[in-house]
Amino acid sequence: MAKRILLAGVAGGLVLFVWGAVSHMVLGLGEIGISTIPNEDAVLAALKDNLSAPGFYFFPGEDVSGTDRTEEQMQRWEEKYRSGPIGILVYDPVGEAPLSPARLLNELLLNIAAALLAAVVLSQVTSVGFFRQVGLAGAFALIAALDIHGSYWNWYRFPVQYTLVGSLDLLMGWLAAGAAMAWLLGSRR
Repeated sequence: MAKRILLAGVAGGLVLFVWGAVSHMVLGLGEIGISTIPNEDAVLAALKDNLSAPGFYFFPGEDVSGTDRTEEQMQRWEEKYRSGPIGILVYDPVGEAPLSPARLLNELLLNIAAALLAAVVLSQVTSVGFFRQVGLAGAFALIAALDIHGSYWNWYRFPVQYTLVGSLDLLMGWLAAGAAMAWLLGSRR
């Protein structure tokens, strides 16, 4: 059974990877809800002049260098937050190829690792039948979508379209991967 789980996990990961390529490169789902910065050259110049380290930036920033924040510091931060702008920025001052082999390999390995975990769970429920196993794989996607995409929408104000399409993208990928894994695991019904 271990070989069958391994085979199902690798196949499920490959299906997720291929679905990701199709959904982003053919269907364009990865671009929905993402906007281009107006006057991008000026904004990028300001970022280059002011940010030298890669990182995940939240603004307005809160001074978290000390463990004890005063009430006054908290009030100043809250005033800045209320008056705006607010947002997040994932930043790297060094460019790279948009589809580098290393990033593609990382994505494939992450997809396989996730599918291996799913294959272990699905292998425990082969008696429920093919379609229920596929539905369970879809449930994994919905759990992730609510927990991750939903939280990003709530806390970081990710656009609704991005949140919904990202959730649908997860669901479609996991349903396809679930079908491959259930078939390879030899569902009993």
